[in-house]
Amino acid sequence: MNIAIRIGLVLFALKLTAFQEEKKPQDAAGAKKAEELIEKIADRCAAAKSMLVEFKIESAAMLVPAQGYLKMKGNGAFIYRVEFVDCGQKKEFSIKSDGRKVVATGMGRSGRIDVKPEEIAPFIRRCVSHSLMALLMTARGPEGKAPEPMTDEFAWEGREKVGGVDAAVVSSRFGAGPRQSIRVKAWVNEEKLVILKREFSDGGAVVTEAISKLQYDVEMPDEDFRSNDRDNNGMNDFWVKDVAGMFGLEPGTGKEDARPAKDPVNAIKLIESSTAKADATAGRRAYPIVGDLKEPEPRSGYLFAALKSYVDATGAVRPYDTGAGRNNDRFGFVAYPLEYGVTGVITLIINEDNTLWAKDLQGEMIEAFPRDPAKEGWTNEYR
Repeated sequence: MNIAIRIGLVLFALKLTAFQEEKKPQDAAGAKKAEELIEKIADRCAAAKSMLVEFKIESAAMLVPAQGYLKMKGNGAFIYRVEFVDCGQKKEFSIKSDGRKVVATGMGRSGRIDVKPEEIAPFIRRCVSHSLMALLMTARGPEGKAPEPMTDEFAWEGREKVGGVDAAVVSSRFGAGPRQSIRVKAWVNEEKLVILKREFSDGGAVVTEAISKLQYDVEMPDEDFRSNDRDNNGMNDFWVKDVAGMFGLEPGTGKEDARPAKDPVNAIKLIESSTAKADATAGRRAYPIVGDLKEPEPRSGYLFAALKSYVDATGAVRPYDTGAGRNNDRFGFVAYPLEYGVTGVITLIINEDNTLWAKDLQGEMIEAFPRDPAKEGWTNEYR
């Protein structure tokens, strides 16, 4: 039985469980306390300019744990992806939007969903605060409409240690109506309003949703550039020519391409000016509003640069710039100390996966984004 079918059975069992569970009397004060905490998290997710979530789903009904992530910027651009291994092959289910349309692929779905990004985005934010598994159940509402989130039956379950954190344990029912809802138990870091893990029953086994990363207001400048077409070139692509362009470019007119802004009011300003001034990319463009810099000005002792190439799955080195300083699917940037051993020792790299990798290169420069950073000694502990 393949993993996709197993996930489908889990979802079916979850729907049955919603009908079969008996309602138990709850302490009113505890229920109120649980509701307030859950709603605080929901409000934080709703207010976040961007979010980055990484998670793992485990169940006895799944032979291999599913790995997933969500990246979201505003209410227009997002990608939710769950990856799993089926018969030795890597497969995935995803829902994504470029700000104009919503597309779902995998698990029997392929193609555009007849719902506007701004309509489904609020529900996705609620799924972050309540259950990412619920998104698999209700991502496409009836007749293509965005689902209406429902949360009720709150309960305070006590406190437990999770990874050294004294977590509050709360539960509630969440979904898009009584026929598509699950009862979720969550362990919460109250101070940071971050969910550490969640559990719910599939009718026979426990499904565990472990949250390894939940970050609010994450800076995603190149994601923003691509998803929202900040340069107004009519394409969803990444800016890869340099770093400073994400501050100093002025959007194109449709007939003319984006160009260095002369007036700060017209600049896209996706990053801070101090980051733009620290751009040490070879052959970077001149941007008047950044200043006439003969040498880059380090930020906190570090310089930044756009990587010129990456190593693909075959081991071949490919250029990031596929024309006009852009790439449809990839980008790579590096931050390194101005003076090794004095202003810093760690080199940091990041690409379209939005994972920050770190390594002490002993003062050497990185030429291309590695095919597998972890296998080459890079760590992602610097979050």
